[in-house]
Amino acid sequence: MNSPRERALKSLTPRSSLTMLLRAFYQAMVDYCAILPLGDSSSESLILFNKDQLVTLIERDSEDSLVADIPRLIEEGMFKPGVTQYRDIAERGLPVIFIEEDGAVLTTLKEAQSSYSPKFPAWWEAPVPFLLRKAGKLYSNEAAKALLGDDESRLSRSFPRDDKEEFLVELTKDKDSRSFVFRRLDGEVFIIEECDSDEANDIVWWAATGRAWIASLAKDGRVCRRFEKREIETLLAEELGALVSENSLFPCEWGGERLGYLCVENKKPLKEAPKEKKRAQPLRRAAPKKKDDSLRDSKENETLRILGPQAMGLLAPGQVNEDSNKDA
Repeated sequence: MNSPRERALKSLTPRSSLTMLLRAFYQAMVDYCAILPLGDSSSESLILFNKDQLVTLIERDSEDSLVADIPRLIEEGMFKPGVTQYRDIAERGLPVIFIEEDGAVLTTLKEAQSSYSPKFPAWWEAPVPFLLRKAGKLYSNEAAKALLGDDESRLSRSFPRDDKEEFLVELTKDKDSRSFVFRRLDGEVFIIEECDSDEANDIVWWAATGRAWIASLAKDGRVCRRFEKREIETLLAEELGALVSENSLFPCEWGGERLGYLCVENKKPLKEAPKEKKRAQPLRRAAPKKKDDSLRDSKENETLRILGPQAMGLLAPGQVNEDSNKDA
């Protein structure tokens, strides 16, 4: 069973009062607390303050405020959480009350930061401009920071929220504008390339043209597939021959660089012919019997009536049909 201290921490959320947080300070016997603004999941937004700073805030008639109000109180100048020994607290592994949406935990500052820090790939610091998106926040490596310059701060407002593989972002400042092409590499990592306005317009135009063409092919029943350059180059000769025999491969290039191929099926799907309804067959009437046929049938029936039981073995040996005796 959890201890009273663990239960008290679990009940401490961003909707708890500041006085309840102060009681948790003394009950857990710690001096520091860390929180994140609601809706923010970036470790860079972590707010760290100590017990004495919280006491000062409550004394300023803020005892009715909630933990979630602390970011607002900081903006209003009511609270200045600056902790000078921030790095020392992290390095020494001092205990910290970390308040999350579903409760508080007693942990260290490093652990609180690592749970919200993005995981950068091993090649992140290569001399190529990379950008990582995590929980709505953008992270740039050193090459990207050098490329974007002052435009880095404005990028988050123009960065698309959907899952596009490639897109264009135009950043305008006063009368000047810069355009950047973003291509997805792996997961939420993008490579950045700057282009001039004319090239940017070309990219948008040809992208729209390609989409319109593919949409028309799809409407016509043709299947289109996208192949990366390496996918085609690694095919065996027999596999490539089979692919080309049934499809058309269109090489896609930009700036003299082969990006990949668009594969379009050669054959249109066959339309099924409408099924013909079966016509009802006319009823055929039996041919009328002639007069001589009817007379002949009646004589045959009479003969069978008399001879039938004996001919079919229905009478025992020596037994005589009573109708025959009467006729005799």
